[in-house]
Amino acid sequence: MKNTFLIGEVSKLVGISTETLRFYEKEGLIIPQKSEANGYRYYTMQDINQLIDLVFFRDISLSIKEIKEIVKTRGNQDMRQFFTEKQRDVEKSIHNQTLLLYKLRAIEEAHQTIEAGLGVCSILPHPSFYVLSEYDESAESLFIQKDGQSIAASHLYHLCSIGGAIEKDAAGNWDIEKQYLYILRRAAMDYGVTEKFKDKTLVNSKRSAHTVVALSTPEALLQGVTNLLAWMDENGYSQTDLIRFNYLLTNVFGRHTQSYAELWIPVV
Repeated sequence: MKNTFLIGEVSKLVGISTETLRFYEKEGLIIPQKSEANGYRYYTMQDINQLIDLVFFRDISLSIKEIKEIVKTRGNQDMRQFFTEKQRDVEKSIHNQTLLLYKLRAIEEAHQTIEAGLGVCSILPHPSFYVLSEYDESAESLFIQKDGQSIAASHLYHLCSIGGAIEKDAAGNWDIEKQYLYILRRAAMDYGVTEKFKDKTLVNSKRSAHTVVALSTPEALLQGVTNLLAWMDENGYSQTDLIRFNYLLTNVFGRHTQSYAELWIPVV
């Protein structure tokens, strides 16, 4: 059975470069045996186990200074406390990264929705959602809850979107009556935060007329309402509840900004 390994062999076994191995040696974190005859470094299985630990420490973003403290100075109780705290940090990081992944997937879904639904009228189930807060002349009202807690502080804004309701004004014209921050019930369930919104209004609609509108002009959204209602009338559908919309995404990377929104009208 082989008891020692050369630096190139260790590099392949552990998955780090020979330069990194020499750096760890320079920092005193690993001390391989050196042959006086040929100057080669020889690493034992114990050295390899130490290197695996070093790679782990670096993967959880520990500095060389912190690693030295762990290796040389910390007792068992200190080590346990240190790694318990690091575990909490990693769990928080995983949670936040998971929310970011949800946002990236939502952006991809928005692109698919735009491609399939732009200018197309159809009947679809409106995904259930919780209305979290309503816009009341101050932007912060969308993101600060009544209890004073901020959506942003919990990073839950990555799960949230902005939508609104459209009704007729006193003159009989369609107008945006309110806007609100909402979270899909599916997202709240997937990420275990449903309990946070048990006191919020849950909106359901199993059958809704649906279309996607390009917001190329200020009037585009309301014109989309007119077009969707006309399609409903032609096909024998009747409105049963509020007309709602939600913003899909905004392309701000081209020469011109282009935004899109979905329109939903519950029908029977």
